[in-house]
Amino acid sequence: MSRPIAFFLPNLEGGGAERSVLQVASALLEKGHPVELVLANKSGPYVEHIPANMPVYDFGKENTIKSLPSLRKYLATNRPRCVLGALEKANVTLQLATIGLARKPKVIVSIRNSLGEENSVLTGRKDRVLLKLAKFLYPRANGIHAVSKGVASQTADFLNIPVDRITVIYNPVITAEILSAAEQAEHDPWLQASNNTIVAAGRLNHQKDFATLLKAFRLVKDNGQTAKLLIFGEGELRSQLESQIQELGLEADVRLPGFAQNPFPHFRAARMFVLSSRYEGLPGVLIQAMACGAPVVSTNCPSGPEEILERGELGELVPVGDHAGLAAAILRELDRTRTSIPLNRLSAFAQETVVSQYEELLCR
Repeated sequence: MSRPIAFFLPNLEGGGAERSVLQVASALLEKGHPVELVLANKSGPYVEHIPANMPVYDFGKENTIKSLPSLRKYLATNRPRCVLGALEKANVTLQLATIGLARKPKVIVSIRNSLGEENSVLTGRKDRVLLKLAKFLYPRANGIHAVSKGVASQTADFLNIPVDRITVIYNPVITAEILSAAEQAEHDPWLQASNNTIVAAGRLNHQKDFATLLKAFRLVKDNGQTAKLLIFGEGELRSQLESQIQELGLEADVRLPGFAQNPFPHFRAARMFVLSSRYEGLPGVLIQAMACGAPVVSTNCPSGPEEILERGELGELVPVGDHAGLAAAILRELDRTRTSIPLNRLSAFAQETVVSQYEELLCR
């Protein structure tokens, strides 16, 4: 049996990176490649989606860096031919674990978001140390992968390397399962067409900037529009957003339903989907909403939306943090006849396209 391809992640919490990596790993396994999933901690809602025939190595460490000795032992014992790490703590831990190994695997670091200080999720003191390690270690990897052209450009600048050293492969966002799930019945009375319900989804955190979306929605209501707003997701800013909803007098028209395993019927039925992020890598939820048939409005954040929306041709782009501009774009969309984007315009994000590109990167 040939040596395995390994995927190393901190955990399987409910983020786009975790979901996408598990999708790729599962698809490669289904195509006959030996695949192993390596986790600092086997936790999170996507654990239940691990294929039954996929070997899983769980180090039981809440802190990814503390899994370094276990990871090093795994690499020496299992000798995978290639390991892809995703998310910065996993990437740095993976590269540190290979130092001094007699037989090193091919190491691919996968960049899912901007590494620049301004747009990075890494903002604390320990995170700044992590960024310094990334800046030193990443150029020494066998390969660097970015989820969008924008992330590739930012990463090249941050690492001071040529952009052609970075392989861009989009996330496998559009799958037959998602399209099928979108057709399931949904019974939320807010999603009747007459309610003009706007849907958003993502972690309730600084990056997603739902505070700006709430301020924009207040202006939409002040304009006399009949509209509702559903924001799916969980996160550390829930209480702040709930307080803001009360302060803006939006309790009757805004709900925070929490994390949804299947938000796709809501995307299909919604009047539109809105992305309000300050920054992204490649916002898969924006692509998913479009694939489900929702018209979209998005901030022109770094990076991804401009690529996905073809510079505004497939949906309006507005400046980051501009609640008045966001409200105006929402109002313009509400005035249009609801139309969906043809799926063939989104073929670059289809699973079969993406998995074949990963095969070339990981198996060559």
